Amino acid sequence: RDSRQSWSTGAEGLLKSTRTATACSRCWRLARRRRTAVTRGEPSTHTSRVQGARGGQRDDAARNVARAMALRRWDLARDVLVGASLCTVGDFAAQQLTAPGEAIDAQRLGAMMSYGFFSSIPYHYWYHFLARRLPQTAVLQKVFLECFVVTPCFEIPALITWTGYFGRNQTPSEAVAQLRRDYASAFVAGLVVWAPSSFMMFRFVPVRWHVTTVYSVGAVWDCVMSLLAFDGAHGLAHGAGKDEEG
Repeated sequence: RDSRQSWSTGAEGLLKSTRTATACSRCWRLARRRRTAVTRGEPSTHTSRVQGARGGQRDDAARNVARAMALRRWDLARDVLVGASLCTVGDFAAQQLTAPGEAIDAQRLGAMMSYGFFSSIPYHYWYHFLARRLPQTAVLQKVFLECFVVTPCFEIPALITWTGYFGRNQTPSEAVAQLRRDYASAFVAGLVVWAPSSFMMFRFVPVRWHVTTVYSVGAVWDCVMSLLAFDGAHGLAHGAGKDEEG
């Protein structure tokens, strides 16, 4: 019995020694591999995993940036197309109101379309600027800027002079004279159109759809401004008379 116990104890000790030697051998081989990798300038397994994770994060960040830039370019392209299209629709409606059944004035239509094309670019960046600088709850401040800064200082002068120069072959002095003559009527029309529509837009519409919303409402505005730009205040009154008769 004593010999059996001593044999069992010796076997357990041998097994433990074998396990210890195996573990030490593994540690030695791992340390040797790491030393070899460092000598050769190769990253260790842990370093490779960390670098791989960081590389994956950088790739994800790069893809997100590329996706955001593509979305911004698409938003700008969409706003430009919508601005040109709806200005064209507005002038077409204005020509039908003032001269129903007559041939469409292509030069006038092209002037309005080109104005919508180019004016949508500053509007695109303007509404994104407002979204960054003012909180979403600052609706009244944005409406004030739209009605008393943007419309009277940019929209009305730019549209009347642009369409006068390119649509009616006016000289700069003639375009400025028409602007002085029709400015008051355009400003009043701007308040009627943009005060309620701007409030609804800034209150309920996301910023990426602001230019689309502006030019959707602006189809009516462009019709009014086309009447003023090409026919003057009497053209606007004539168009209103047609609506009343209808």
